[in-house]
Amino acid sequence: MLERSRFHPEVLLFDIWERAVSEPEFREKLKAEGFRFNWTEKAVAMSTGWILIGDHFAEDFFEIEKVLGVKTKEF
Repeated sequence: MLERSRFHPEVLLFDIWERAVSEPEFREKLKAEGFRFNWTEKAVAMSTGWILIGDHFAEDFFEIEKVLGVKTKEF
C-alpha cells in the first residue's frame, strides 16, 4: 500500500493565504520573512526556503507529474 502525506500542501497554503488576508499582523510577519503577496492574482511567492510537508512529499509530486504526463528529468 502506498502511504500518503497526511497534509495536503494546497490546504496548508490556503490556510496561510486566508490568515494573511484576514490578519494584518500575520501578513506583516510573513512579509518580513520574505513572503510576497499578489492580491490581484491571488498568488504567494515564498523565497524563504523549502516547504516540507509529510513523509512522502517528493513522491507525491512525482505521482502528480505522472498523472499530468509531465516528463521528469532523470539524474
